[in-house]
Amino acid sequence: MSDKVKATRRAFDREFKLQVVKEYHESGKNIAKTARKFEIYRKQVRAWVKKEEQIRRQKYKSKAHGRGCNSKYPLMEDKLYSEFLQLRKDGRKVKRWWFNTQAKQLMADLYPDIKDFKHSDQWFKGFRNRKNVSIRKRTHAAQHARPSLRSALSKFHAKLFHVRRCGKFELSDIANMDETQLPCPRRRQNLQRQRRERDLKAWCDEAIIKAWIDREWSNTFTNSHNPCSSGKILVADVHTAQQTEAVKTALGKYKTELVNVPPGCTSRVQPLDVSVNKPFKEEVQLIHRKQIKWKWVAEAWKEINRNKETVIRSFKKCGVSLMLDGKENDEINIEGIPDYEMPQADEIDGAADVEFHLESEDDSEDNADEEAEYEADETVGVQ
Repeated sequence: MSDKVKATRRAFDREFKLQVVKEYHESGKNIAKTARKFEIYRKQVRAWVKKEEQIRRQKYKSKAHGRGCNSKYPLMEDKLYSEFLQLRKDGRKVKRWWFNTQAKQLMADLYPDIKDFKHSDQWFKGFRNRKNVSIRKRTHAAQHARPSLRSALSKFHAKLFHVRRCGKFELSDIANMDETQLPCPRRRQNLQRQRRERDLKAWCDEAIIKAWIDREWSNTFTNSHNPCSSGKILVADVHTAQQTEAVKTALGKYKTELVNVPPGCTSRVQPLDVSVNKPFKEEVQLIHRKQIKWKWVAEAWKEINRNKETVIRSFKKCGVSLMLDGKENDEINIEGIPDYEMPQADEIDGAADVEFHLESEDDSEDNADEEAEYEADETVGVQ
């Protein structure tokens, strides 16, 4: 084997293989010399020489000959695939167990003499490859936003830009706050030895928000990097506890303008949800696995802060920290609304009284059918 052979897996086209075979014959059928020249393994040279006629019958520039195997039960798979397409056409969800059940029934009808067919993972993988079927994971937000969201997002950005224009705010004065659950895994062996205790319910009310403002947000205001600033801007969702007069008064004590994200839009214009929470939780899990439990949250956030571009990019992507003159408007990228445009100057000027409230619990993004479709396991769809 040549020392220059690359460790990464490579795919070679028909012309390259024929060139190797030609060099093999011209070098006096010296396999080692040919392998060194083309930086490949000697076994590849031997295989291509042996299959020279098959390689010549391949299409020009093709990279495979006979890749994959044909189905042993084509009638069953064709019937199974046609039934699958009909279900998807009707908008039905298709789970893995459906394929197993239908395949078993079709095998009994079409191949009654076959008793040893196993609906294994390997067979299912081959079936999906042969029929070009993909597995779709459940997603938190729909790929296409509801038409009503466009108007709500436009009002949100208009209100945000109105507040920024009326005050003297630097980019460092704009913040985003969100309540998020953190994973708290237990040791598996403990779960096996004793019954798991019931988790305590978590909640967030007006008292907790006010305590957070007095303990945490006050420090952010007091230790501001911009002493000439006229205050702070806090972007937050429309959680009921954050809409009370007591909370607004507490924020006003620290010269903070509260700008709420419209219901159902947090996954699109809230910087924490868009780009920060996911890597933060991953860092929490990583550090927890290393058993550094006493400083897991601080270390995880420290890791996020090392790459400040992630936070900066998230704020711009959501349209929260764009330049007021509109020069950065092309950097906004709201999921599901590719052609979204920032509000015009007259819309911004008239946005002083814009507010968002939850009309009911069904307006919450976590419960909106239009925003997300939840499933218990994997769903299969056509690519």
